[in-house]
Amino acid sequence: MPTATVTTAGRSTEAPARRAGSLLLVLIAVCTAVTAANIYLAAPLLPLIARDYGSTPSAVAWVASVAQFGYAFGLLVFAPLGDSVNRRRLVAALSLVTTAALTAAALATGTTALAAAVLVASAATVVPQLLVPLVAQRAPADRRARHVAAVIAGLFTGIVAARVLGGLIGQAFGWRVVFVGAAVLP
Repeated sequence: MPTATVTTAGRSTEAPARRAGSLLLVLIAVCTAVTAANIYLAAPLLPLIARDYGSTPSAVAWVASVAQFGYAFGLLVFAPLGDSVNRRRLVAALSLVTTAALTAAALATGTTALAAAVLVASAATVVPQLLVPLVAQRAPADRRARHVAAVIAGLFTGIVAARVLGGLIGQAFGWRVVFVGAAVLP
């Protein structure tokens, strides 16, 4: 079914509306990438974290596992809330929690404090699971699959980029800078 085009002085308003929608979609995909990356930040940084705490990588490897447990907890507790509360407000609240937890991770003085912060950040990192249905619900029917695919592409990009960029940035500037950078991005 063709969409109606409103004209103003002979100009179509459909193109600017589509551009604005495309820009918003890119923003949501980037937000999804940045958020998904939080779960995987610690893994490439383990040798740097171990060195900073005077330990071995195998002794701090459990910090990366804690992130997975936190994410699973978030999926069980926070993701279902998207069906009963305002998703935008929930995304905003979880983003604030993530920012605070990532900041705490950057300031952690030991592995226990770091693991606790990573656990909270990962639990709050269910934002992509809230954004996918939001995008699907609001996308025009003829572009719904493309919109959802863009958000899912952002999700997988964030997973891969966290490992690659996190490791590179950590090597260059230290592991704490990675967590500070992640805290600033959501």
